[in-house]
Order: sequence, then structure tokens, then C-alpha cells
Amino acid sequence: MKLRSSGYWIFRAGLGLLAMTLLPLQGQTQDAASLKEFNLTRLEFLENYSGGMPPADSEPGRMLTLPIEDDGLHNLESVPSWLRTSFNLSSAQRAGYAIYLLHASPGAAIYVNAVLVGASDGFQDAKTDGWNYPLYFTLPATLLREGRNDLLIKLAPKNSPNRRLDSVLIGPEQPLLALFQRQLWLRVLGVEIGSACVALIGLFAGVLWLRRRADAVFGLFALSCVLWIVRNAKFFLLHSWISRSLFDLLTDASLFWLIAALVTLSFRILERPARRMEIGLFGFASLLTVVMLASPPHAELTAAIGNGVLLPYSAVFLAFLTWRVIRLGSVLGWLLWLAVIVTCVSAAHDYMLQFGWLAAPAPYLMPYSALFYSITVGWLLIDRFVRTHAAYEGLNAELEARLRAREQELALRYTQMATLERDQATALERDRILRDMHDGLGLQLISSLRLVEKHELSREQTAALLVEAMDEMRIAIDSVKPTGHDLLVMLGNLRYRLEPRLASAGISLHWEIGETTGIGQLASHQVTGVTRIVQEAFTNAMKHSRATEMRLSVSTSVERGVQVSIADNGRGFDTAAQHRGEGLKSIRKRAATIGARLDVRSRPGETCIVIGLLSL
Repeated sequence: MKLRSSGYWIFRAGLGLLAMTLLPLQGQTQDAASLKEFNLTRLEFLENYSGGMPPADSEPGRMLTLPIEDDGLHNLESVPSWLRTSFNLSSAQRAGYAIYLLHASPGAAIYVNAVLVGASDGFQDAKTDGWNYPLYFTLPATLLREGRNDLLIKLAPKNSPNRRLDSVLIGPEQPLLALFQRQLWLRVLGVEIGSACVALIGLFAGVLWLRRRADAVFGLFALSCVLWIVRNAKFFLLHSWISRSLFDLLTDASLFWLIAALVTLSFRILERPARRMEIGLFGFASLLTVVMLASPPHAELTAAIGNGVLLPYSAVFLAFLTWRVIRLGSVLGWLLWLAVIVTCVSAAHDYMLQFGWLAAPAPYLMPYSALFYSITVGWLLIDRFVRTHAAYEGLNAELEARLRAREQELALRYTQMATLERDQATALERDRILRDMHDGLGLQLISSLRLVEKHELSREQTAALLVEAMDEMRIAIDSVKPTGHDLLVMLGNLRYRLEPRLASAGISLHWEIGETTGIGQLASHQVTGVTRIVQEAFTNAMKHSRATEMRLSVSTSVERGVQVSIADNGRGFDTAAQHRGEGLKSIRKRAATIGARLDVRSRPGETCIVIGLLSL
């Protein structure tokens, strides 16, 4: 199978780490063969002796073959069990000798020639249990004798847990020390390192679960890592803050919780949750824990019953898992299957080792399967998280692409609409200019032409009409210039053209510009309309008012907007009367067209026209 995915390399790294952890297994069979001559296979059990100090040499006993289980020793809770053997040494062998015990019960003591040379953890502290720790003690040369030497091993009473004696080796220091170090690593230090790695992996999963509470898989995986560590603590933890019996009970019960967590986690990873089965497993683990806590003397029996109940269930679960993985056909699914198989095989191995069905030198493997399982399943979850994140990133990228396309489409439509609006504005402005020229310059020329044709105008009147027509034309031209939106510029141009004519008519002009903030915000047609009204007012005043002074003022305010006032000191007129001329009508029409307020006040000696217009 050709496979070069990241999961493949992580899986290989997990196998490498597992192999490095189990490296001390290499050569174990060879060591056992080379040290066979130092191995004591039979010990004498002093079944009639119940004292606490070493017995006399004459104390009778019966021979037992190693390993010695708990049921072969004293069954009284306060009576220790004594085992005796002897070995012969020459004078040359007295230096550099040691004793090695693979497994001794807590509180075991070793005597050579009736002198205490060492004891296992728990000899003086009831909360200390080093049942899984191998023992190694050097034998002082001054203590050993040429010829016969007596070895006594004192085992704890019946009430001590894990009471057992596997193998005893007496020989030179170097090979026994090498064997001790290898077994210490394999049974204790390797388990500690593996548990630390499991703790780090579980911590990472727990942090992810805290950030993603909706994804229960990370929480289940973190829980399984915690249960693995609690279970593994049985193999390396010497001191406990609780009684040793309660500690052993909790570590044994954690196995059932661990099975429930692992099965539930497998279902969730395969996306096939089985709610009732999961609840049943956790309920069964709770029941066993309660029973074990309620009846500590029967805890071992309860655990055995629980294991017996779970065996057929485990077979069904493995069959379902295999069927499901075959249907999925994914590499990650097979990795999960392999992790579960390794865990189950190691559990079966430890179960047989615990009940004496395997040779004593074999180590417990389930603590190491915890590391393999955590690395493999941890990678599965990380890969799942990364794939989900990549899918979300792909979805976000797709949404961003769609959004950019939509934005480009909207920008194109906006440009098209802006172009259309600009074209419409240009057309409207063109229509306005044409209308203004028609209503202003066109009508002025037509009326002037008719009067000329009828010979009703003098030369001076004809010239005046032509000047007015030129004014209309200039206003139309100014309105299409870039300054056509600026009222002050338009009025300034008008003043430049009208002021000489006013002066020739004997009228002095006063120009007053006040606060003009906001004038630039008027529309072009409004500016043109105001300019034409001002032109019409000046023209009417020159023709009819007989005024000597005129005043134009411009100001702005927030309340009233732009306000233009034209006043003269002429004879005035009646604003309510009907006038034959079109001047006032034209002014009112233009004001209505641009939406301006118009106020016309007149009396003898004063006429004032006020134009009010709100800015945009």
C-alpha cells in the first residue's frame, strides 16, 4: 500500500517511540540464560514459625518452588512468612557479591547470616508499596562467610496486598546490577516517561476541549488519558496520600472507567455513537466502583467478575470495530483499529501475567500501550481537527471568492449606474440650458425682433434690448462653466456687467456680502435661477423705479439658509395690483422653479425683494 500522508509519518514516529521505550527488552532472554546459574529456584518455607525476628537454623520447613504466590504462604493477617535457603562461597567469592529480587511483596526484608541487608519499600511505611520495583542489594564482604551462608526472606502478613515472590538471584555485582537497571527501566522508569507523555497529550486535548466544548471527542480523549495515568500510577507510584488499599482499589476500578471511555471514544471517532451502550458502560463502571469501595475485602473478586463480564462485550466491540473500519476503508480508521488491538492484546497479556499464566520476568505491557494509543488516537483527533479547520478555511476562501466576485459585480453595476446618472444629469443640464436660453435669450430676441419689424423702437431702445439679450446669453454661458455652482462668482459676473449701466442711469450700487458659509452647496440650476432673479430685479429698477441707489446683500444662516436681498429707493409699486409688465411675474415664476422663498415688499421710497433658499 502506497502511503505517504502525514498520518503515516506520525504513526511511524509512534512506533519508534514505543520501540525505544521497550528497548530494554532486547537481550532479556539472553540475560536470563547467562544468569541461570545464579538463579535460586527453590526456597524453604518455615510454616511453623510466626516470630518477627530471624528464626534459628534448626527451624523446620518445607520446600517451595519459585514463583511463590500468596496462597502458598501464611493466611493469617498478623503472621509474616519466612523463606530460607543457603549458598556456598569460597574465600575468593566473598567480595563483589549482590542479591537481586525481581518482585517482592511490600514490606519484604532480606537477611544474610541473620543480618538485615535490605528491605523493599513499605517495610516501615504502610502507605508505601514498591511491588513492581525490582530489588538489588550488595552484600558486604565482611558479612559473608567462607562455605555455607544462610539467606532469609521475610514476607509481609496476609493483609498486605501484592504479596508475591518471583525470582531470587545471588551472584557477582556487575551482571546483577545490569539486570536490575534494565528491569527498573522496563517496569518503572519507562512507565513513568510514557505516563508523562500521555499527560502532555491529554493536557493538549483538554485545552482544545475547553475551547471547543461542542466537540466531545477531545473531552473523552482527555478523560481517557487521565484514566490511563491513574491506572499506570499503580506501577510506579511509591507513596500515596491515602491508604495503600484504597489506592490499589481506585487504580483497579479506573480500568473499568478506562474501558468505557475508550469504547465511547472509538464510537465517536467513527461517527457512530451508541448512546445506550455508552451509558451502560459508564453505569457498569460506576456499579463496580461502588461495590469495590463498599466491600474492600471482596474488591479482587469484584474486579474479576467485572473482567469476566467485559470479555464477551470486548469481543463484540472488536468485531464491530473491524467491520466498521473495513467499510470506511480509511487509513485513519485502520490506525484506530490498530491502537485498539494493541491495547486489547497488552491487556490480555497483563491479565495472564497477573494470574501466573506467563513467566515472571515478563513485564506488564498495558502501561506502554497507553503511550501508543495516546499518540495514535491523539494524531487521529489532531488530523480530524486540521481537516475540519482546512474545510472551514476552504469554505471561507470560497465565500471570500464569492464575496469578491459579488463586490466586483456591485462595483461594475455602481459604475454603470454612476455613468447612467452622470449621463442623465448631463441630459438634464442640457435641457435646462436649452430651456433657459429659450425662455430667456430666445424670448428676448423674438420680442425684440417683432418690435424692430414694427418700427416701434428707437435706436436707443433697440440697443438696450440687444444688451439685455447679451446679458441673458452671458448668464447661460456662465452657468455651464466650472464656477456655475458658485453663487458669489455668478453674482460677481453680473455686477461687472450691470454696474456700468446702473451708473449711466444715475443709480449707485452698494454690494454687501455677509457670512457666506454653505453657499457652495447650492445646485447649478438654483444658482442660475437666483442670478436671473437678481438680473430681472435690477432691470425692472432701471426701467421703472426712478431710484438713485440700489443695494444687494448676501448672507447665510443655519435656520434660513442662503438669503439674497435686492433693495432700491425708488417710487415703489403696489405688490397686490395687476401689472401690465412681466417683470414681477417672471421673478415669482423663477423663484417657484428653483424652490426658493420670495418676499416682495414695496412702498414709496423703498422696494425690497428677498430670495431665501435652503442649501443642499
